[in-house]
Amino acid sequence: MTQTDLSTSTVGYEGIQSLIKSGYDGLKAAEGFRSRAAQRGMIGTLAKTFHAASDDHRPMVVIEAGTGTGKTFGYCLPLIPIAQLHQKTLIIATGTVALQEQLVLHDLPELRQRSGLSFTFALAKGRRRYLCPLRLLSAASNGQSMLFEMGSDIGDYAKKLADEFDNGWDGDLDRLPYPLPESVQQSFTTDAAGCANKRCQHFDICPYMKGKANLMASDVIVTNHALLIADLKLGGGAVLPATASCFHVIDEGHRLPAEVLSHTASAHLLHGAQSWLDTLIKVAQGMGSIGDQDYQKYSDHWSNQLVTHAQTLKNQLQLLYASLSHNTHFHPSDANAPQRFRRQDDPHLTRFEHGIIPEWLTEAGKGILSTTEFLIDAISKAFDLTNDAHARDPQDALMKQNADFGFLRDRLSNVLLTWTLLLEQRSENPNAKWIEYRQKGDTIDFMVSASPIEASSFLQSHLWKTSAGVAITSATLTALGAFDYYFQQCGIHAEKTIYQQFLSPFDFNGKATLNIPHLVDPTSPLHTKSIIEWILRKVDANEGTLMLFTSNKQMKEVYAGIEHHFNIQMQGQAAKHQLIKDHKLALDAGKGSILMGLDSFGEGLNLPGKYCTHVVIAKLPFPVPTSPVEQAQSEYLERTGKNAFREISLPLTSAKLTQWVGRLLRTEDDEGRISILDSRLNTKSYGRQMVAALPPFRILNEP
Repeated sequence: MTQTDLSTSTVGYEGIQSLIKSGYDGLKAAEGFRSRAAQRGMIGTLAKTFHAASDDHRPMVVIEAGTGTGKTFGYCLPLIPIAQLHQKTLIIATGTVALQEQLVLHDLPELRQRSGLSFTFALAKGRRRYLCPLRLLSAASNGQSMLFEMGSDIGDYAKKLADEFDNGWDGDLDRLPYPLPESVQQSFTTDAAGCANKRCQHFDICPYMKGKANLMASDVIVTNHALLIADLKLGGGAVLPATASCFHVIDEGHRLPAEVLSHTASAHLLHGAQSWLDTLIKVAQGMGSIGDQDYQKYSDHWSNQLVTHAQTLKNQLQLLYASLSHNTHFHPSDANAPQRFRRQDDPHLTRFEHGIIPEWLTEAGKGILSTTEFLIDAISKAFDLTNDAHARDPQDALMKQNADFGFLRDRLSNVLLTWTLLLEQRSENPNAKWIEYRQKGDTIDFMVSASPIEASSFLQSHLWKTSAGVAITSATLTALGAFDYYFQQCGIHAEKTIYQQFLSPFDFNGKATLNIPHLVDPTSPLHTKSIIEWILRKVDANEGTLMLFTSNKQMKEVYAGIEHHFNIQMQGQAAKHQLIKDHKLALDAGKGSILMGLDSFGEGLNLPGKYCTHVVIAKLPFPVPTSPVEQAQSEYLERTGKNAFREISLPLTSAKLTQWVGRLLRTEDDEGRISILDSRLNTKSYGRQMVAALPPFRILNEP
């Protein structure tokens, strides 16, 4: 098929429609391709909305597309040519490595081959996935370097990698024909903190910089949520192209709010910080023994500044450590802590209710924050000074010193963020703040931690208001049949958003049944016994069954009650991938198998055909607010007169239940049954709401 390049052309909407139709016709010619109404609807919505994008109109589209819709082609086919037309880069951010690989290795090459579209694409990866030539060449050319002193394996790998590099290898570690041990990878790679960028003498041959240049020149960039969020935290444009120059697709969008909270939280150890502060002092003191005269001219000043303030910070952290060590409120042995320091569920954790920390901790934090700010400024100046010296005279000692400075600056930045969050006082959505008691042998430590409790502010300021256009998609974005909860989590305004729900093309009513047997109430201690009795009566030992539990204790008790009657692979007995492999091998051999697992088995698990014809769910997957962030979220809602159960628990449970039942039908040819052993779906009004929000399975009422 003739390739069409839109990067320098001007095409109206009718032309784009024609181009997309032609591309879709090319895809339909592929063996095994099935044209789906939902996929065509998704293509049409995105094409119309994004074609109208402008500086004054930044489209926001949210699409829930059920399993089997063909979401990848549904967003790639319209958005790639439209992004080219608008001279934008299309960023596709996924939640899992598996989907990234599927896109880069299969879907995008197939789309380019069959659709007639001409476009380039690349996978965005961090520096640790690329060889650092500065570290490698310094090691390979100097047998006395510290890298070689780390062990003979390091030296052997240095020579081996140098040969690979000389013979044309591009430095991408994922393209090596053999894996590298983690210690070797750490030795010959760097991160943003340790990278000299354009000051590096090997900048022109740097694999990461070449990869980044290729990335920036690509029409489509595939990344993950974590790397996208990391780039947004830096203001955008640090790792990926500038946000305003891109259209963004957030695939597996249901994961995004949790990913934001995970990557905007911060924590550090008090006692553990002593060791890296000692390293900082040692590195600073060594500045005077390396470099040329110009370097020596300024190094004494910054060395003294770093040593003095690092010692001050060390003392401040030691004082706080001593205070916590002598305060029984922060130890698990004290069961009578005052309400303000009440520990919920985890006796080793002290959460500050309503985000209010005591005055003495506030005063300590202000001192720590001030000292840390000065240290970051000083270490940044020392880093630049050392980089300039290395450019004049590329000594290994200067290289290692700046790698150390970069690492230590990262540690200091982490301390800075932790205390910024801890000291921040917000009347709305106050940060979750807590201190965790840790003990290893005779050594105790305290982890001071803080996290935002909502992702909406970050997403609004860093992505929604800056991107040229955003499309969010997933098989499960609605809860209780509506987008309300997801929009609230993400800070999305419904009146400014195009949102649609495309049903899966699967024949749920004809291919699958849903049964809610009348067992004892799941809050009863007899519930587990009733599950065991039901399984012995109703589960076929010769088929592929997936059993999902909310409690590890209940799962083990059920396993003990049925293990002599079935072939069972239970989570915890082996690695997840091995359990799945054994499950499939048993069914391939004509035997039955039950795969038993917790939450991680309820999402993303793909067991098509005979590998899963019966999904059994022991209880509704209500979230238990055990983490400090979840507790703080519930606390804030209750304080503002809202009901945390209805505002958080019900929507989350509804969405998760939809994901769990989604393990049954993975292709249009699959069929089977779902059994949910929780009578609340029949007896509670919210239960009936949850059933109504599920795909339209044929309902049975078997005992």
